[in-house]
Formats: sequence, C-alpha cells, structure tokens
Amino acid sequence: MRSPTAGDTDIPRLHQGGVGAILMNVFSREKSTKDTLAAFDFLRELEAKYGDTFKVAATAADVRSIRKAGRIALIPTMEGAGRLENSPMMLRTLHRLGLRAVTLAYQTNDLADGSDDAPRHNGLSVLGRTMVAEMNRTGVLIDLSHVSTKVMNDVLDITTAPVLFSHSSARAIVNVERNVPDAVLARISQNGGIVMISFVPYFSSKAHAEWAKGTESMSDQIGKDFEAKRITEAEGDARWTKWQKDNPEPKVGVGEVADHIEHVRRIAGVDHIGIGSDFDGISNKVTGLEDVSKFPNLFAELRQRGWSENDLAKLAGENFLRVMEVAEKTAAATVEAEGR
Repeated sequence: MRSPTAGDTDIPRLHQGGVGAILMNVFSREKSTKDTLAAFDFLRELEAKYGDTFKVAATAADVRSIRKAGRIALIPTMEGAGRLENSPMMLRTLHRLGLRAVTLAYQTNDLADGSDDAPRHNGLSVLGRTMVAEMNRTGVLIDLSHVSTKVMNDVLDITTAPVLFSHSSARAIVNVERNVPDAVLARISQNGGIVMISFVPYFSSKAHAEWAKGTESMSDQIGKDFEAKRITEAEGDARWTKWQKDNPEPKVGVGEVADHIEHVRRIAGVDHIGIGSDFDGISNKVTGLEDVSKFPNLFAELRQRGWSENDLAKLAGENFLRVMEVAEKTAAATVEAEGR
C-alpha cells in the first residue's frame, strides 16, 4: 500500500485525481551535460521502479496505449533551453532519449528573451530561429511559457508546427507578463497550438497578483535596508512579520481558474486549451486545487457552467494529444522532404 508523500504529487493522489499523463520536467540543478543526462537516467530509473504505474511516452499513440493499459504516461520536457547548450546536436540527442517539449527561455538566454527580463534580443535571436527550425524538424514541441510577448509572436511567425504554453493563463484577466495576451491567443487558433492554464494564484487573480507584487517589493526593501545597515536583522524580521499580518494572502478559488479557461476558449477556441497546473513548482495554492488529487474539482466547476463531456475531454488531454500528433507529422514530413 503506497502512502502520500510531501509535495503536491504522489501515486495515490495521481490516481485519485484521474491523471493519465504528465508533462514531466526532466530537471537538473546544474546545466552540465553530465547532469542533464543524469536527469534523463533518473527518469528511466523511475519508470523501472514504478513500472506498474508509469511509462515514458515517445508519441501521442504511446500516451493513448499507456492510458488504455491503466498506467500514467510520462512525457519528458525541459523547462528552459539552457541545458541544450545552444546546440541543435544536443536537442537531437535529447530527443532520442525521449525529450518532447522545451521551454524556449525560462529566463533570457542566448535563444530568446524571458517574460520578466530586460530584452537582450528584441525577441527571438538568430540562434533561437535556428533552434525553432530544429525543434520543428525533430518534433520537439516549442513551449512559450516564460518568454516575452515579442518572442511569442516571433515564434508564431516562423514555426511550421503547433506550439504550446505549458503553464500560462489569460493576460486580459490578470495583467502579468507570464500570461498570454488576447492577440497571441487569436494566433494560437491559427497555429493549431494550445494554452495550458496554470494554477499559479498570482496568474489567476488580480488581488493575488497585487499582493505578490507588494510582498516582493517589501522583501526587497527590507533586504536593501539591512545591507545598508539602516536596520538590524531583528528589525527586519519585525517589519516582515508586521507586513504579513497587515497584508494577508488573498484567497483564490477554483472559479477564478475556470474564468481563465473560459476566456481562452472564447478567444482561441475550445480546441486550443488544456490544463497546465505547475504542481510542485508553486508554493502558494488555489483553494480547491491544492494538489494533483483535486483536478476533479475544476471539471465539476466547468460542468456546472455547461461544458459538455466532449469539450471536457478536449481540455483534459485530447487537445494536447492532437498538438503532439501534428508536431510528429510535421517532423516526419520535413525529414522526408530533406531526403533523409
């Protein structure tokens, strides 16, 4: 009998939440080739140890067969292209090891500008354009979460395959740079891609975004005052405690996440939306969506709003699988055209 563990995810709660597939960030703290390969090795060890539950998927067809067998498909992704070492060869090699999606820039890198950083390339760099072409050729999905709006548009101008936003929400509802503006949402429907809605509270709620901004500002100010010796550590702690008491964290509910889903549906269409929770990547939680066991709460909310079973199935995974299938076909057609 497996018991729950710390964090947002474990096998019992995955089953409780009805999870059939996971976009798995294959992560290493260091960006050396050895550490990157160790992360992929760990993924395969995880698959071997818990083979009754998990299996790594290389294709959309794999995902469907794994789910049919009652297991959970793991789709290897990389949140941040730094571990590609600016090398199409590394991309091809990691694709052979299972990599199926890459966030083009977690923060500004040599390929692209990040969403919250000062621009270095005014969007996508020349090297970034080369990497986009190689991702199209190999079938690795381009993830536009974390990139600047200019990068979003630059990629959509040149990609031959659908893109995804693995964990972003609607900027028209909450105006933070990590969310997707309506003009880009409209282009997603033309591109055939997908926006997977995040459960990050400050992406989901204006009140929470304002609270988070104020909290960050206060923390920075206390740090500056301490470094400048204007306050003692004890005085800084006291100021921080008072700030937290006077500014409690706003509650964010399931309905606010559902609002983002419905907005993206209105602009991009029901075929271009998915779920991108970001569990185990967030410290603050939406009430009712605290861990992977709680996905049914969101679907119950949408059902009450009139969503059909067919549209809920699209949201739950069919849209993502379509994007994955199209990327696979695009890659195969490109390689065939090259005569390889």
